[in-house]
Amino acid sequence: MQQVVLIEKAIVIKATPAKLFKALTDARELTKWFCDRAESDPREGGRVVHAWGEHEGHGVYKRLVPNQEVAIEWESHDHDLIEDLTIYRLEKTPQGTRVTVLDFALPDELEDLSKGWEFQLKQLKQLYQAKPAKKKAAPSKKATPKRKAAPKAKAAKSLRKRVKK
Repeated sequence: MQQVVLIEKAIVIKATPAKLFKALTDARELTKWFCDRAESDPREGGRVVHAWGEHEGHGVYKRLVPNQEVAIEWESHDHDLIEDLTIYRLEKTPQGTRVTVLDFALPDELEDLSKGWEFQLKQLKQLYQAKPAKKKAAPSKKATPKRKAAPKAKAAKSLRKRVKK
């Protein structure tokens, strides 16, 4: 049996745990950031499929804690891993939500899989991070619309008439 290496990658995203939990478990959301095609039955024991071109990964949700954790056990047809498990953890922080992925790899896959997770987490952040609110521009001191200027103009005209008398 070969040695297995744990990969742990994390990123903080300015998004709610609920939004990111959906991104990890909803088939439509998964295709936006992770894979070309997905199937998902997000309940413990539910099936999940991630597909990239001709390659498909088939798994079962082993643990689902809404807005906190997703654990998928993969059917390992092409690996010597005893158990092929991917775990996502979501933790609320003052800066947003920390998304941590834990995955297992064989030593010869470590570098590629590690880089792959870095890339995928950046994709997740780019897609789901809340955009900063645009600051409303201060009202300009240029010409005021006539409708709003009319009362002031009338008041000024009345005042001028009084002063002339």
